[in-house]
Amino acid sequence: MIRILKTGEESIDSKILAKRIPRTLFALIAGMSLSISGVLMQSLTKNPIADPSILGINTGASFGVVFAMAYLKITSYYQFILFALLGSTLAAILVFMIASGGKSGLNPIKLVISGAAISAGFSSIIKIILLPRQNIMSTFKLWQIGSISAAEYESLLAIIPFVLLAIIVTVIISPKLDILVLGDEIATGLGVNVKQTRLIATITSVVFCAVITAIAGPIAFLGLMVPNIVRAVIGSDIKRSIVYSALFGSLFLTVSDICGRLLGAPGELEVGIITSFIGAPVLIFIVMKNRYKAI
Repeated sequence: MIRILKTGEESIDSKILAKRIPRTLFALIAGMSLSISGVLMQSLTKNPIADPSILGINTGASFGVVFAMAYLKITSYYQFILFALLGSTLAAILVFMIASGGKSGLNPIKLVISGAAISAGFSSIIKIILLPRQNIMSTFKLWQIGSISAAEYESLLAIIPFVLLAIIVTVIISPKLDILVLGDEIATGLGVNVKQTRLIATITSVVFCAVITAIAGPIAFLGLMVPNIVRAVIGSDIKRSIVYSALFGSLFLTVSDICGRLLGAPGELEVGIITSFIGAPVLIFIVMKNRYKAI
């Protein structure tokens, strides 16, 4: 029996599909991107709690977007992505510069402390920019929690080129990252340019994080949780970790979005709240288990 829809009903159904499809696609891409970003950061720093949110990369991206909204009046998705990239790159440079200082050099504890300090600094600047600008504050409130509710086809088209490029680079450098795990001297002896590989991997990780943050805001803990869960199941092989983290991260964020809509009905809980609620206990567990040992 064929169901004949009224004009109004058909338009409602089409509106739902037009919103749900890009939202689901964005959740899949965002989950994959943030998870791969987490794998790259953790393998580079040999730190199991390295993550875009903990190291201040998310906050740096947020600063770039808020600064551009306030002073440059940006409106397009490409502009958001550009300034998110600039802000997250600045945050990454500052974190690694601070963490590398002193006699002990770079270590996991200093990375986390530096990330927390930079994140707090950028958060304060963001508040200073927003307080006298209520029009931006209202837009930023939902965005800063981490939300994919505003995803649409235009935003998907804006992020896909960056994500595809980052995936290609990740595939190319993943064998070298596996060799880096053996140590810098062995990697150099096997023909790996250690500094170049680390620089490329860091930039790639920042790109993954920044393009998603530009559209969805800072989604915390996903890049921390997923790689650690995958590593616990399949081992520390970098190439396999990247593949399985991408798959599991996409599934995890999509399911989190569905749970947020169900738990918050008739409204919704933003996906950033769900990931933070699950991620905080996972962070505590990882810290207690590893006691800041290198992975």
